[in-house]
Amino acid sequence: MASGKKDLKKVRRESERQGWRWDETRNGWMAFSPDGVTKVTIHKTTSDSQHGLENAISEMRKGGFVWKGH
Repeated sequence: MASGKKDLKKVRRESERQGWRWDETRNGWMAFSPDGVTKVTIHKTTSDSQHGLENAISEMRKGGFVWKGH
């Protein structure tokens, strides 16, 4: 799946293409689904960034995000 800063950029770029909005917060980012119902927090620093990003993608999928891991 996804890992690292490069993959976070890919996820962000793809989600924005699908209509998601990202706001930077003090501790990371908040991603909002196009319908505004799903909100996902992505932390800047995690003990396991790959696991954290995978969890964020999982939550975003619940809001309609389609990720093919490219």
